Amino acid sequence: MVEILNIAPENWDFIYVAENELGEIMGFANGGLERSGDSIYKGELKAIYILQNSQRKGIGCRLVQTVAVKLSQANINSMLVWVLENNPACRFYQKIGGKQIYSKQLERGGAMLTEVAYGWTDTTAIIKFC
Repeated sequence: MVEILNIAPENWDFIYVAENELGEIMGFANGGLERSGDSIYKGELKAIYILQNSQRKGIGCRLVQTVAVKLSQANINSMLVWVLENNPACRFYQKIGGKQIYSKQLERGGAMLTEVAYGWTDTTAIIKFC
């Protein structure tokens, strides 16, 4: 993993990028402090994307693990991620130990969508899993 953006000293947001051996980007993950001030989940996986031809190779797991490690360096050992409820990534979050903890409705382009949060009260489970 290559860390390309780290503005952590100001607001603890950071981005990691996964590259292949040729230096081509395969995916990224953005993490930082949880945005809403949740009393249980202090860290947040704010975004993650893996190119389709790079999926199912452990890259997503490694990126989530890297975000969890970075947060743990600031003594943040809980984390959540928000995702649309019909996103196939929900199975991935469950596989790495995430528990569905919240849901909310949001409107995008005139359509009502349900977003769910998966949470880890102890991110060392992610670090060990991946």
